Amino acid sequence: MFNKHEERGRTGVSESVQRKQKPSAKTVSTEHVDGVVSPSSFWKGEQHLNIILEGSPTPRFVIDNNHRVVHWNKALEKMSGITFSEVVGTNQHWRAFYNKERPCMADLLVDGRIDEITRWYAGKFRTTDLIPDAYEATDFFPALGDGGKWLRFTAATLRDTDGSILGAIETLEDVTDRILAENALKVSEQRLKTVLEGLPIPTFVISLDHKVIYWNKALEEMSGIASNEVIGTNHHWRAFYHHERPCMADLLVDNIFDEIPRWYVGKYEQSQLINEAFEATDFFPALGISGKWLRFTAAALRDSNGILFGAIETLEDISDRKHAEDAVKESEQRLRTIFESLPIPSFIIGKDHKVTHWNKALEELSAIRAEDAISTRKHWEAFYNQERPCMADLLVDELLDEIPPWYAEKYRKSELIDNAYEATDFFPALGSKGKWLRFTAAAIHDLKGGIFGAIETLEDITEQKQIHEALRESEQRLTSILEGSPIPTMIIGKDHRILYWNRAMEKLTGIVAESAIGTRIHWDIFHDKEKPCMADLLVDELLDEIPPWYTEKYSRSGLIEGAYESTEFYSDLGKEGKWLRFTAAALRDSRKTLFGAIETIEDITALKLVEVALKEKERKYLELSITDGLTGLGNLRNFYTHIKGEIERSNRYRHSLSILILDIDDFKDFNDTYGHLEGDKVLMRIGQVIRRCLRKTDSGYRYGGEEFTVILPETKGEAATALAERIRREFEHELFSPRPGRTVRKTVSIGVAQYVPGEDLSIFLKRADESMYKAKKSGKNRVSIAADDGTYSHPADYTHDKG
Repeated sequence: MFNKHEERGRTGVSESVQRKQKPSAKTVSTEHVDGVVSPSSFWKGEQHLNIILEGSPTPRFVIDNNHRVVHWNKALEKMSGITFSEVVGTNQHWRAFYNKERPCMADLLVDGRIDEITRWYAGKFRTTDLIPDAYEATDFFPALGDGGKWLRFTAATLRDTDGSILGAIETLEDVTDRILAENALKVSEQRLKTVLEGLPIPTFVISLDHKVIYWNKALEEMSGIASNEVIGTNHHWRAFYHHERPCMADLLVDNIFDEIPRWYVGKYEQSQLINEAFEATDFFPALGISGKWLRFTAAALRDSNGILFGAIETLEDISDRKHAEDAVKESEQRLRTIFESLPIPSFIIGKDHKVTHWNKALEELSAIRAEDAISTRKHWEAFYNQERPCMADLLVDELLDEIPPWYAEKYRKSELIDNAYEATDFFPALGSKGKWLRFTAAAIHDLKGGIFGAIETLEDITEQKQIHEALRESEQRLTSILEGSPIPTMIIGKDHRILYWNRAMEKLTGIVAESAIGTRIHWDIFHDKEKPCMADLLVDELLDEIPPWYTEKYSRSGLIEGAYESTEFYSDLGKEGKWLRFTAAALRDSRKTLFGAIETIEDITALKLVEVALKEKERKYLELSITDGLTGLGNLRNFYTHIKGEIERSNRYRHSLSILILDIDDFKDFNDTYGHLEGDKVLMRIGQVIRRCLRKTDSGYRYGGEEFTVILPETKGEAATALAERIRREFEHELFSPRPGRTVRKTVSIGVAQYVPGEDLSIFLKRADESMYKAKKSGKNRVSIAADDGTYSHPADYTHDKG
């Protein structure tokens, strides 16, 4: 039963006793006293104690510090069916209680392994206050008796005068009858709790110390306070009042009826049906949004001996019916029972399907009196023309599979009450034109989960149903309008799932509505990777996210408040892609609560192509209006536009600016000799040379005839002169063949001027022009730069064209 290490660790009674027992582990030297066996020199002088133990009616056994049984009384023989002779001298005492070998409580105490008690008796043991070094526990032993037994057992360490452990004694008490009685009481309490929990009326119960012991789901829903927050406390007043004060139930618990008028003056009356019960009507501003009118009933709770043990209080929301109830006082008979006080038509049936409760509200609804319904199985007559099961009947018989055939597409599981079902149906026999009822049925269970009845409540929702039908008709009309729209349209809900996908959308995307509705695939149609559509951003109210996703592609709608639109090209749509314009708007209900978003998609490909073509034409017309058609350089108007802008920028930022004025040398003679066609070729060639030599920031223009200009921003005179030299050299090397066998080179004279801050444009141009003429006079084919003081210089003399 124990490992070798544990055997070596045990302390014996004495070394001499252990040496005497050493020859055999199974041999025990014993002395017999009335069926009691004691190891020799062990328990010496205690035979009288053994006789006392043996005569005790309480089952007991004693083990020594080697875990061997030294005492096993007759009461234990009777309980266990194991005789003294079978177990004495062995460590087999566990067989009386367990199916496989394990330590008893006495074994753990003999070894001093107190920390092991928790492992073997978790949640079942405690220390005893009567005996030192003793522990007690309660557990069920299925092997004892016919159906098992509940035992309370106490184990105590036995020590010698030196305090050394000699062994342990364990006593056992059969507490089966007491445990079964306690369980029966729990079953009864559970049944009451189940009935109350099934009630749709808010209810709470307090004990004598004013602490809440019950707080049902209907009260949780009404008060917004969960049961686990209030049970075990005296804070139930928080559900109804801003400041601490007694509820009606508190006054009944304290038996201070004289205090009721003080707290409920002019609002209460004593119940004529229930002893020690009071009812009252009052307004509670703390409940709901704008307060509630409640009718509450409190009754004292007494046990079978008439001893007060608490109070119960039920509450009914009568806000909608307050004015009518003020005119007609509640009948005192309505408070005959808690169930009878419910304003909701309700009935309860037992396991045999007989009606046990039929309240007045149901009498009014069905025109059947309670006395005609109770103890019968005719509750179906209130609703149907021929006999058939109600929802409560199916739950009593646990025929859940029968619910769909009887209530096809009309029922669902309740979200408020566990194991309850609710359904909506039309009953033509009720009222003058029939009524729509929403009814909820819940099985009533006992402590072990067995069903002993069912409760069914009924709510007249005729007006609500009529409103719903009107709303559905309105939605159908809207659907028809959207379906007939030629504009592709989709609607998504708050969860981003598609709610609507019209035919135009099907045609645009190639995806039918059945495949789209209920999914989140709308982004996948237009994008290669997951990206929110405009509607998604509006549903999540992430307006700040629109710019990152639709950079320079979106704008606020000019037609719809709070709507946005964007234009984008989708290459995967159609054969050559499509331009689409999206318009998205948030959808809100009458309370301004966001519930989704609508997005319309317009194919503007044709419009976009026309727009692109128009812009291209405008670009060409603009280019033609500012470009010289022969040379490809800017024209004179373009020159003046740019030079004015550059002068303004130079003055503002103090940046340098230079211009070149070029004139082809002896161009008139060439033109007269070879004709205008050949002359045009020269003009075209110098245009090519100028464009080839310019930087990206520079620009060239045909100034008129054979004269050209170049604007050089951010350029001083020296750098401008170098660029002019490059143009001159490259043009000088160009060859022209105006006639067969005749090769000619042409040259150009160039004037350079750097802008002086504040200088007038005409003066700036005049200086550059005069510089060009200075180059001409100095021999042509050269560059001349104008100084700020009006003088001119040129870097070198060049041989001019001889042609």
